[in-house]
Amino acid sequence: MGLGHLDHETMEVLLSHRMIAPESPPRSGEMSRSGATSRGQARGHFQRENPDSAAGRILAGAEECVCRWGWGKTTIEDIAREAGLSRATIYRTFPGGRDVVFEALRRHKVIEFFGELEAAAAAAPDLESLLTDVIHTAALNLAADEQFQYQLRHEAGEILQALTFR
Repeated sequence: MGLGHLDHETMEVLLSHRMIAPESPPRSGEMSRSGATSRGQARGHFQRENPDSAAGRILAGAEECVCRWGWGKTTIEDIAREAGLSRATIYRTFPGGRDVVFEALRRHKVIEFFGELEAAAAAAPDLESLLTDVIHTAALNLAADEQFQYQLRHEAGEILQALTFR
């Protein structure tokens, strides 16, 4: 399904939250909407970071640390050690530090999640299968997501706050 049916305001919201790729991707080295100066490639409608890039390694390191210690106890030093990069590389890639890395990680996880849902929806032959497959995919992904499971056990208030419309 194309995106032509969406109104201008909806498209702007999706673009501003990096939920869809812009018409022309940023040039190599330019700052992306996540705040990272990565060279992530667009796949389908959802942009994902290249896992071998500095941004991809930082996000993977941050995710490991958050799964291990939670959002509140994870430091830039922890992320740097896990990613095998220097703190300076993290600050160069994500100007603004810890909060910017965490925001990028949240966006990365949302993009990853909705990419899986998009794939399930695209493969469905009819509406009933689409609904069943998307709900099933969502449930499997949430059950397998270590970061989400950690938050459910230790930081449920943050999940509720994130799910609340503001």
